[in-house]
Amino acid sequence: KIFPDLPLILIEHGTDLPKNNEKTFQAKKHITIVFLGAGALNKGILDFIKLSQDKRLKGKFIWKIIGGINYKLIDESGFSRALEGLKQIGSYKLNKLPDILKKEGADLVIIPSNTPETYSYTLSESIQANIPVIGRDIGALGERIKKYKAGWTFKNYENAVKLLKNLYQNQTLIADKLKQLGNVEIYKSSEMSKLYKDLYIKQMLKKKNKI
Repeated sequence: KIFPDLPLILIEHGTDLPKNNEKTFQAKKHITIVFLGAGALNKGILDFIKLSQDKRLKGKFIWKIIGGINYKLIDESGFSRALEGLKQIGSYKLNKLPDILKKEGADLVIIPSNTPETYSYTLSESIQANIPVIGRDIGALGERIKKYKAGWTFKNYENAVKLLKNLYQNQTLIADKLKQLGNVEIYKSSEMSKLYKDLYIKQMLKKKNKI
């Protein structure tokens, strides 16, 4: 977009996490929403904590954090007491993530990053787990959610509140998105490697033909 004349080729990261096509969703009183990944300020952890405390969403969601948290920054931001009311699973090994998400009953994953990202591994992990994602419409995160139709995006905090209220009141949207997400799969690391290999060979041959 910024340099349209440059011959750039985008190759996304592959993942070896298995695809879960068995997940289903039924309307419920409390929807479990998970913050996935590093609980840092640039990942939007404060917005997640604020959402969990927002009176407009009270009694509708169960809030959980799966990933490490920078407690010092949380404390300095004045959100320590609010954090105590959330279930925190802590850091995880990637190969154990599918089981953790299943055990914790994750219905939705939220990625409220406030800094543009170049990829977002947690989005890929959520797609493979077949869990719809709510993410800030910024950088590659917003672009990939739209590309894969993996969930919904929001612009700011108030937009996120409205989105969550709508999803709670219209839970068929989650069920429909889940079915749609079942047809989406991130390619494997081996497939990514082949794309790079083919690209390198193509460029080497092109250079050789110019000599």
